[in-house]
Amino acid sequence: MERRNFLKTVAAIIPFGFAAKCFGNQNQLASNQEEFFIYTSILRVDTVNGNKRIYPKHVVNKAISLNQDCFGKCFYGEFFSAEDMFNNRTRSEISLANVSHSVEELSFVGDYLIAKIKVLDTPRGRILKPLIKEGKICFRPRGICIALADRSDPSITLIKDYKLISVDALLTSDAASL
Repeated sequence: MERRNFLKTVAAIIPFGFAAKCFGNQNQLASNQEEFFIYTSILRVDTVNGNKRIYPKHVVNKAISLNQDCFGKCFYGEFFSAEDMFNNRTRSEISLANVSHSVEELSFVGDYLIAKIKVLDTPRGRILKPLIKEGKICFRPRGICIALADRSDPSITLIKDYKLISVDALLTSDAASL
């Protein structure tokens, strides 16, 4: 399947934020037995999300472009519980003790931001891998931003500037509480 068509399929069939297609030695993605990749939607732009925030596509595009040289090399994500995630959402650094995966690529399909994620052979990565296979993991972006109340509805926050720090993994049951 052509890569772009595959990403469109991912965006169409996968519930927002949930781990998508897993690859081991599947023929849709060239990889060796040791590597484990997934594609997942991590953010929907230009619409109100569950936290009553709107992330404009041009703002997210800018954040992605600032990290473009890091994807596939040094853009890592963490895996921890919802309580840890809630306590760490304002952290602007990555704890190597919690690193479980790397973000290989970010691209838009319509208004969904799709991540290609490689699960790493780290202590947290070894915990994460079977949980992804069981469908128990979702991914969320972590960043810092400048935000303003929306003029038409002050209960909604409009993101004006955004710096992407990480794409973090958490249990889907924990994600529902955030």
